[in-house]
Amino acid sequence: MLEILANRFFFRPGHHYLPSHKQELLIPAPWGHIQVWREFHAVRNPERSVLVLRFLGSRGRAEMATLDPADRLPDMDAEVWTVNPPGYGASSGPATLTRYADAALCVGEVLDEHAAGRTICVAGKSLGTTAALLVAAEHQTGLLLLRNVTPIHQLVERRTSGLFPGSMRGRIQRVLERRLDCVLNAKRCMSKALFVVSEGDRVSPHGFQQEVAEALAGKATTLVVKGSHDSRELNPADEVKYVRAVKELFS
Repeated sequence: MLEILANRFFFRPGHHYLPSHKQELLIPAPWGHIQVWREFHAVRNPERSVLVLRFLGSRGRAEMATLDPADRLPDMDAEVWTVNPPGYGASSGPATLTRYADAALCVGEVLDEHAAGRTICVAGKSLGTTAALLVAAEHQTGLLLLRNVTPIHQLVERRTSGLFPGSMRGRIQRVLERRLDCVLNAKRCMSKALFVVSEGDRVSPHGFQQEVAEALAGKATTLVVKGSHDSRELNPADEVKYVRAVKELFS
C-alpha cells in the first residue's frame, strides 16, 4: 500500500494523444517499450555536436518539450532526446519509481551507443532530475543540467519526520527506489554540471538542492533565478544569465 501511495504521489501519467512534429523512437525494454521524441537543432557545425537527453517533471510530456538547452547554443549542432517515462504517452507502464529508474538506464544505454563519440548532456527538471543524475552517474556523461533538483528521499524524510514514528518512516524510505537517490548518485557523478535553482521554489528547498550540488564529484555551478518550482519561462534578465551559464557549461 505504501508503494502504491508513493507512486501516485510522484507521477501524473497520461496516455492521451498529443500531436508532435518530432521524430518518435520506440526503445525496446523487458516490459514493453519506452517512447522517446527526437528533435534536431542543426547549424551545420559537425565540429561542435552534442547529444541531449531530457527528463521532464511529473506532469511533463515529451511531445510538448522544447529544445532547451540546445536552443541556447546558436553555434552548436544538437540532437535532443526527450523521454516519456513508463505510463506516459506510448511508453509501456506502469508508472512506478522502479520502472522509472529502469527506463532511464535503458534509454541511457541506447543513447550511449548512439553517441559515436559525441558529448552527451543529460538534463532534468523537478522529478526528472532523479533520472538525470542516475544516468549521468551510471554512464559518466560529460555534462549535466538540472533545474530545481528534487532529492525525493531527503524530502520525504523531512515531511514525514513530525508525522510518523521512526519505524514507519523507515518503511516509507524502503519503498522509495534507492537508485533514484540524488545525493548518492551525485557522489559518484564526475560530470560538469549546472544547477538552476528557482528563488521561489516551495517544493524542493534551496538547502536540499545545495546538498546535492555539494555532493557532486564533478564541477558544479549554481544559478539562482526568479520563479517557482514549476515556472516554465525565465524573465529577460535571468534568460541572459541562463544563456551565459549554458554556454559556459558546453564550452
